Amino acid sequence: MVSTNVFRLLHPRLRLALSRMGYKEPTPIQEAVIPLVLDGYNVLAVAPTGSGKTEAALLPVMSRLLGGRRHGLQAVYITPLRSLNRDIFLRMSRLASEVGLSMLVRHGDSSRAEKRRFLSSPPDIMVTTPETFYFMLSVEKFRSAIENLKYVIIDEVHELFSSKRGVELSLALERVEALYTRRRLQLVALSATVNDPYALARRVMGYRYFIVVDRGSVRSMRIIVDTVGGYKDGRPEAIARYIGGANGPVIVFTNTRDTAEVVGFELKALLGEDQVLVHHGSLSVDARLEAEAALKRGSIKAVVATSSLELGIDVGSVDLVVQYMSPRQAIKLVQRAGRAGHRRDAVSNAVIVSEDNVFDILESAVLAARGMRGNLERLPLYNCPVDALIHQVAGMVLEKGGVSLDTLVSLVGRSRFYSDCASGEFLLSVLSLAEATGIVRVRDSMVLPGRRLRKYYFDTTMIPDTVKYNVVDIESGKRIGSLDEEFVVTLDRNDIFVLSGTVWEVVEISDEGVVRVRRHRSQVLVPPSWEGDLIPVSRKTAREVASVIRRAAENPEVLRSYPLSEAARRRIAKVIENHARLGLPVPHDKILVVEHYGDTLIIYSFLGSMGNKALELALAGY
Repeated sequence: MVSTNVFRLLHPRLRLALSRMGYKEPTPIQEAVIPLVLDGYNVLAVAPTGSGKTEAALLPVMSRLLGGRRHGLQAVYITPLRSLNRDIFLRMSRLASEVGLSMLVRHGDSSRAEKRRFLSSPPDIMVTTPETFYFMLSVEKFRSAIENLKYVIIDEVHELFSSKRGVELSLALERVEALYTRRRLQLVALSATVNDPYALARRVMGYRYFIVVDRGSVRSMRIIVDTVGGYKDGRPEAIARYIGGANGPVIVFTNTRDTAEVVGFELKALLGEDQVLVHHGSLSVDARLEAEAALKRGSIKAVVATSSLELGIDVGSVDLVVQYMSPRQAIKLVQRAGRAGHRRDAVSNAVIVSEDNVFDILESAVLAARGMRGNLERLPLYNCPVDALIHQVAGMVLEKGGVSLDTLVSLVGRSRFYSDCASGEFLLSVLSLAEATGIVRVRDSMVLPGRRLRKYYFDTTMIPDTVKYNVVDIESGKRIGSLDEEFVVTLDRNDIFVLSGTVWEVVEISDEGVVRVRRHRSQVLVPPSWEGDLIPVSRKTAREVASVIRRAAENPEVLRSYPLSEAARRRIAKVIENHARLGLPVPHDKILVVEHYGDTLIIYSFLGSMGNKALELALAGY
């Protein structure tokens, strides 16, 4: 039995189970975090992917549960994705069972029987998403079950708290502690990639005292940037070459789902139909689970994915990560590259395969360099978002039947997202919007249910959504995935499109929101289009790209300080040299160049996504 490290601080039953399950010694993040959680501190733990953060949070919580009285739900483990919920449950439920603790997953896909069983006999530990957690507060049995809730673990906290989902979760946790639990919550937050951990921790922890344990966001990485320009068949040949040279499974990341579909189809044609799978959020759960399992087994050569495999799902031993085109953010690149060598002390190997475009190559090179040296973008943290506030107020009114204005001011003020606006005046202005749309009524300093309260609350989340059509294979009867309504309206019977890396022919589009299809042998690629936000490029990244252009124009050897393949470096140098030979000004960080082609103007500005959008709006005003 282990007795020479922090595992010795854990409950004897847990130590014995760890020994039986092969846990020899703690990782550095576990050494640092376990004692703090045992001592009752709120903790933000930052460490690279694969460093054991989940165990760092859960082991001391399990130990405390074993050493105390247990009645009702004691701990909640919150992740941003249902797939992460499944993964955490599969990894940790066996250990929980070994020591006599119950653990269940609860999310929107849970069956009615599972929901009834959950409420009739709440587990010690629940694994869930933010939305399921706060929607369940509307159920009286659940509110009773969390009277003794003490521990809340938030995984991939950077992903949640840089969006309005995190704002809502912050408000939900404050109202749970104030209204429904008999104990002060202890929060443990986990992150693999964050630029300013203290700024993030302040938003997560509210006004609680907290400790940050920072073991670095960036593990040892080797990232190079290549270009498709030197390959006869372009993109598929370039990516296939790197897959063929790997010693194990490869994850190929793309920035959009439609690109993932096309790349997946092309790689299947080169490497074999059974050697490549596609993974993204619009595919069925079965398709995604199949891809994840195949990666773990090492039974395929590659999975083509979007951000759906970016977070901490256990994908086993991945040898290499290939990013197709610029990842647009260093923090995205580091998160994705970290999926390779997903073991302690392992080096993560990644390659960015850029288009034969000098700006894509340069942006990729700058991001690779910034990622390897730890220059990550700051997380966007919201300030006083009205929509998230109205939704949480609606939840409180629904649960309590009515809430006083004073109570709302007090609760809202506990969230740091609203520290600049937690006043009665601000809240009244927000409530007037909610009242105008029938969500609530304000009477004598009391906020009461409006006619649209229930429908609004349960139909709304901070996750962007659109109308979905399920795609079903008529031969197998299996659901393949889903398509956005905007794409479906462009389809007719016998049309073809790519989904899950396979070409399908439309057989029927039903009024019930189902597209029935069958396989088609066509080599024509028609990728679906899905709604989604383009990943923004930061001003700092854009300015460094511009700086590299200026410096390389003066001395091409500057390019050797960036992780470029010889082909990529020569491509950049040649474009700059040809531009200069024609006597044309080279756009860079100290000059703005405008090119004129007939009635079209092209402006080269290096302001980042937000700056360029501002410039666009300014020009549109003329």
